[in-house]
Amino acid sequence: MLSTSDLLYGWGSTTGIVAVEPDAASGTAALYRRVGCTTERDVVPLQTWLVSRKPEPGSIELRGEHDLRHLLLRSNARIIADRARILAPDQRLAYLDPITAHLVATGDTFYKGLQFADLRRLQLDLETLETNPDAEDGAIVVIAVRDTSGFESVLSLDDFPSEAALIEELVRTVRRLDPDIIEGHNIFNFDLWYLDRRARRFGVPLLLGRDGRTPMWLDETLRRSTAGGMAVKYYRIEGRQIVDTFIGAVRWDVGRRLPNYKLKHIVRHLGIGDAERTLVDAANMRALWSDPDMRATIKAYCLDDARDAERLSAIVTPSEFYQAQMVPEALQSLACVGLGSRIERLMVRAYLRRRHAIPRPRPTVEIEGGYTEAFASGVFRDVVKCDVESLYPSLMLARSIAPWDDDLGVFLPMLRELRGMRLAAKREAERAAREGRAVDERAAQGLQSALKILINSFFGFLGTHGLHFNDPVAAARVTQAGREVMRAIVEGLRARGCQVIEADTDGAFFCAPPGADPARIVDEVGASLGDELHLVLEERYPAMLSLKAKNYALQRPAGDIVLRGSALRSARDEPFGRQLIARIAELLIAGRSQDIAPLVRETMDRIADGKLAPAEFARRESVTAKTFNAPANRRLAQALAERGLTVGDRVLVYQRNNGELALLDDYAGDEDRAYLLRRVADFVARFGDLIPADARLEAGGDRDQLTLL
Repeated sequence: MLSTSDLLYGWGSTTGIVAVEPDAASGTAALYRRVGCTTERDVVPLQTWLVSRKPEPGSIELRGEHDLRHLLLRSNARIIADRARILAPDQRLAYLDPITAHLVATGDTFYKGLQFADLRRLQLDLETLETNPDAEDGAIVVIAVRDTSGFESVLSLDDFPSEAALIEELVRTVRRLDPDIIEGHNIFNFDLWYLDRRARRFGVPLLLGRDGRTPMWLDETLRRSTAGGMAVKYYRIEGRQIVDTFIGAVRWDVGRRLPNYKLKHIVRHLGIGDAERTLVDAANMRALWSDPDMRATIKAYCLDDARDAERLSAIVTPSEFYQAQMVPEALQSLACVGLGSRIERLMVRAYLRRRHAIPRPRPTVEIEGGYTEAFASGVFRDVVKCDVESLYPSLMLARSIAPWDDDLGVFLPMLRELRGMRLAAKREAERAAREGRAVDERAAQGLQSALKILINSFFGFLGTHGLHFNDPVAAARVTQAGREVMRAIVEGLRARGCQVIEADTDGAFFCAPPGADPARIVDEVGASLGDELHLVLEERYPAMLSLKAKNYALQRPAGDIVLRGSALRSARDEPFGRQLIARIAELLIAGRSQDIAPLVRETMDRIADGKLAPAEFARRESVTAKTFNAPANRRLAQALAERGLTVGDRVLVYQRNNGELALLDDYAGDEDRAYLLRRVADFVARFGDLIPADARLEAGGDRDQLTLL
């Protein structure tokens, strides 16, 4: 019988793993392990596997009654991959990444016995003259390299005889520093991609790996994309992990509190940047580099970007690090593994260890979601947010809601242990903060954050299509219980004279009656819930603008305003529109609705007069197959092809006055102003009747002006 510790951390005894490198030809895997200040390399048999519904030559039969009951073990990952591709997906289970398969089979995990601070992390940032590495004059001009030991270096093209020599020095620097992790912001889809293409152009092998002979490579054996659907150019470096702080920030920002995912904006928002850091207009890098007097500034700017990447990584990466100590995945691949899939891997690992058959995924059914309702719209003052801590996991434990197919009964014990571990980590973080132990506090906070993410993933796992051990019926029981709890909370708040503004899944916004203590009200309502549920006062806000369910703006005590919901914050909106929406929300909250109509008129005049900068009306789009196939996109498709861009790349586009989309780089003063004016009307309409009539009239458009356009 596996202990709860074995269930969560695996039973493997190998400590300090920082990389696993399979060798399909020899059927072995190189394990790189951090041992103090050094790294050791062990070679072990590679273990890959497949579980099928019908017997395979050489397979063994597993215990239990589930359909997937024949286990085939092989050291040759190609044999497993080839066989898995022949069998229908519903007839087998196999993790085609040999690293994942090996970790599941052996019970080993990354970083066992290590703290995040034990790792050697190197940050990398490039400055280039182009966004297209295949351009003849698209040179890399500056490379900033630093690591967590305090080393910092800026490699500049004007210090080397050629760009090839610059790249060769980077390779020597990385190998000399010998990091466990190489990290940067958007490092997969820009820095490493650009470096790879320029190195190929000059025939420079990027021998960045620990073995000194394996070049960095683009691993295309499996399609990699993030939970948000962003395609990742999945580069690999032998013996090292790659961490992209862009992806890490997106995953870390569960509450969507960050204004966007640009590095400088994030560090400024989080208050972790250097107020004195160097800033330049990176979009104008070619002109800046042509001025010799600016080159020292560019170098300082690049180094500050690398420093910011380290600061951000220290916040967003520990959660993934501590999850990698439990989930059988490499650290960098976690960025491309859904949260539900992480729970599946824990379940599958436990069942294979016991040599027990595994169920096929259950068909998904439509599940009624959480209780979500907006009870009032408008601007409200002194708003309180209350929240049930881990509502769904708590209900699952209190009411013993688990997958029907969990014959070994490992699901709830794992969840219960994780919850206990998280509470202990929170207490340790608080204790370390009181005692001034900053390193211990950060470690405890990283652990409790990782545990929180895993705990909250147990529910999503139940209802996710295609996962083994999923159970949509059990998921529906959880959401039903959650709706009952939220209705009880709303009724409890109203019974105490509160105005409830909105309820959403596990929390509610409300205004307490004059003179009442909101904390006491929350405690009283929480005491009536049962099921060991804990209702807490999460935060208080001076003001809230409520539009409709899940769409609102919150003013924090510091005065900044946070937008929530697709009506107020959509990645598909043009920058000028996002700015207009944010400004309207600010004016409504400030009680200055009379200033909205002039704001709308000013925006429309700027559009009509062609005074919007191109960057204000360009939007970031992912390149899809439709981009190349749709007749209306023919010129855009041609421009993408000329630049070597393909499906999965992200580009800045705008709409031309003929209705076609075009790359921002090809802007020719031909934006579709009538379309942009219609967009203004759309942005204003999202606020409904909260917008004064004169502002709505302005947004409706000046018919004479539209005719002129």
